[in-house]
Amino acid sequence: MVTGRTKTFVDGFDEALSGGIPGNKIVLIKGSTGTMKSSLAYYILSKNASAGKNSLYITFEQDRKSLEQQMSSLGFMDTKGENLLHIFDLSKGKERLEELSEKIRKMGEDGSVASQGGKRQDLVISLLRRKIDEMRDRMGFELVVIDSLDGLHLVMNPENARVSMFEFFEWMRRAGLTCLVVCEESLESSDPKGPEIHYEDFLADGIIELRMEPINNIDIQRRIRCVKMRGTNHSTDYYSFFYDGSGFEIAKAIST
Repeated sequence: MVTGRTKTFVDGFDEALSGGIPGNKIVLIKGSTGTMKSSLAYYILSKNASAGKNSLYITFEQDRKSLEQQMSSLGFMDTKGENLLHIFDLSKGKERLEELSEKIRKMGEDGSVASQGGKRQDLVISLLRRKIDEMRDRMGFELVVIDSLDGLHLVMNPENARVSMFEFFEWMRRAGLTCLVVCEESLESSDPKGPEIHYEDFLADGIIELRMEPINNIDIQRRIRCVKMRGTNHSTDYYSFFYDGSGFEIAKAIST
């Protein structure tokens, strides 16, 4: 089992995590639109690749060309590690995956697709796992980003999504992978009790939250905090989260 830590390379944040993300963990990177979730996830992979660590970025949202252009504009495309950061582009197959998932669902309803124990197989997620295994055997990576959770839901069994997600996360852990999952959150919750709690929050080992915080009537500040991280003593404080033109750093949060 992998026990080493994965550094985020966010100046100041690894110290808040007591050295970085513990190995072999599933970590959600959560936030609303514009909080730089994907940018942070790619940045972590890029920096680790530059440090000699093979990694895989699975994108369901942006196609590879758009993703690379965006990250290059932020200064995250480092030629030193370009051969160690691999991109698996599933964006163009999004509609096909949705269609295949619906076909499998319908097949399950008439009993033509079954698995051991009488439950319908998650054929699409099985194919995804097989592809990740194949790529890992060829490339030897231990660090994976999935962008995004909504995309991953497309290939899950819709009748039992929680079990499917639990089994996928457990498979990742058994495979010795550290996985960062990008999660989109609504800007506001319509529920007066507060934001909805998703089952992935409980299934994951860690949650890194990004948010936009008003600091006066005009200015908005990006903030970051580690909500939870199993296996390490970490700060749960909010920090100001800055992009300085080439990388990220944190500072003590400004009070509102």
